[in-house]
Amino acid sequence: MQLEPLPIARAGLDVTRMHSGRSRQNILATTRREMMRGRALAFMAALNAAHADLLEQAVRRRDAIIPAYTNSMRAQPTNFGHLMLADDAALARDGERLRQGYARLDQSPLGAAALGTSSFPVDRPRLADLLGFAAVAENS
Repeated sequence: MQLEPLPIARAGLDVTRMHSGRSRQNILATTRREMMRGRALAFMAALNAAHADLLEQAVRRRDAIIPAYTNSMRAQPTNFGHLMLADDAALARDGERLRQGYARLDQSPLGAAALGTSSFPVDRPRLADLLGFAAVAENS
């Protein structure tokens, strides 16, 4: 079933440009990035909640003395707040890596086409803006 001649007959040859900026490769890459952005934002929200929890526990139990361990052996005593802050520091490093990755993920591939962009005058920055991406992926 060939549908393309129908819109061409009604609107002229310019109607064939309706696919500008959205080849199959672009749609899949863009959709994948969109889903990954959503997952990354949900993970960042979970990290923020864990951060708030750890800080609250650190403050609430700052006077609780516990044994610290090194190499699975008891070491000097410390307080529970210190332990919570150590866990929080590890999560903060994960959060920073996630933010750096998100900046790379938040680039729209739409309009790059399968290999070397398109001969159509595609406004890639506008497409990226309309989809909420921060930037355009410079290379397909």
